[in-house]
Amino acid sequence: MATVTKSQLTGGKQLVNMLRQLPEQMQQKVLVRATRKGAKIVKEEIQQRAPVGDIDISSEKKANRKLKYSRKKDAYEVVKLRSEIKEKLIKKSPEEVIFAIHAGRAFWAQFFEFGTRHMSKQPFFRPGFDTASPRALEKMAEDVGKGAIKQAEKLAGRYKKSGLR
Repeated sequence: MATVTKSQLTGGKQLVNMLRQLPEQMQQKVLVRATRKGAKIVKEEIQQRAPVGDIDISSEKKANRKLKYSRKKDAYEVVKLRSEIKEKLIKKSPEEVIFAIHAGRAFWAQFFEFGTRHMSKQPFFRPGFDTASPRALEKMAEDVGKGAIKQAEKLAGRYKKSGLR
């Protein structure tokens, strides 16, 4: 069972008002691009804070075979937690764009984040999000501004031939 924690970045009312002046398709394009860049900043911060595994697969012999943890019939491939942290576009609508940052196949990430009865918690997702969210919001605001101007210029270029200014 996956553990889900929701976090939300809010702000930038002036940017939203500026975006609403563009056609809906252009709004969405700008918003998706800006949100993706913000999600990437958060993902990178979480990756830096993620615990590093103890498995050394540097030798060729170990690198060529798959490392597995097995318990009776179940087998789990051992993957590095940092490489499994990814961002994924969940929802794209005119009102909102939602990206999820998840640990992929590394199901044990929740053990580090929340702890177990055998180990104390060593959170990295929440502190990573909290640290990166101001930078991500700043980058998103910058990108929305640039994207809105670029889309407005593209829109104005269509009407240049008609002589409108």
